[in-house]
Amino acid sequence: MRRLRAEHSRLHAIAAGDVAVFDALYDAFSLPTYSLCRLLSERPENATALMNAVWMHIWQNAAALAVETGSIQTIVLRVVARLTAL
Repeated sequence: MRRLRAEHSRLHAIAAGDVAVFDALYDAFSLPTYSLCRLLSERPENATALMNAVWMHIWQNAAALAVETGSIQTIVLRVVARLTAL
């Protein structure tokens, strides 16, 4: 439980505009995020566009994402699934 609170505090920091925390989150989860984007996309350039959309969504909606349940990895990958479903 404490670990999840600490993870969610990272999203609150991003919501407050902390670029360093965002960069660290991106560094930690960009590979699994891109892998899922690539799996769900027909072409590599589509995966890149989806990846950019996912991280822009996280930056712009970090406060709302911080109240979601699950680990940061679950939340990030859930964003991929949501944006793919649109």
